[in-house]
Amino acid sequence: MAVIAAATFCFGGETSAQKTTKLFNGKDLSNWEFVVEKNAVPADQVYSVKNGVIHIKGAPLGYMYTKEKYDNYKLHVEWRWDEGESNSGIFVLIEDPKNPFPNGIECQLAAGNAGDFVLLGGSDLEEFNLRPGEERPAFPVVKKNKCIQ
Repeated sequence: MAVIAAATFCFGGETSAQKTTKLFNGKDLSNWEFVVEKNAVPADQVYSVKNGVIHIKGAPLGYMYTKEKYDNYKLHVEWRWDEGESNSGIFVLIEDPKNPFPNGIECQLAAGNAGDFVLLGGSDLEEFNLRPGEERPAFPVVKKNKCIQ
């Protein structure tokens, strides 16, 4: 489904230089952990590496996350759809991986909605507002134009 070509973190500090950490080594997924909805199939049937690119089938649902935790970072990701438009995202600020969805924020990569934020597992953003009497959706969305100021 989704193909992630590169993912790196840039860590800022008090100096102008940045330390860059590659999250994907270009060879295998040894730096990653996996969640597959209801453990329906082994993770290697959903996530794979071919020619230096991560391939994700998209079914069953799931996600992969780094073994190491990070903070104070800038994330650079390149992605493309292998065969037509599809749906995917990057989960950030995950405290505790859960099946099928953690508490965290998804940076949406779905065709037509890339850049939106989806609030998972009860997470919140200041930009998300409910009207009085309105019930909170299971997966609230903060559209990208609300976050740009």
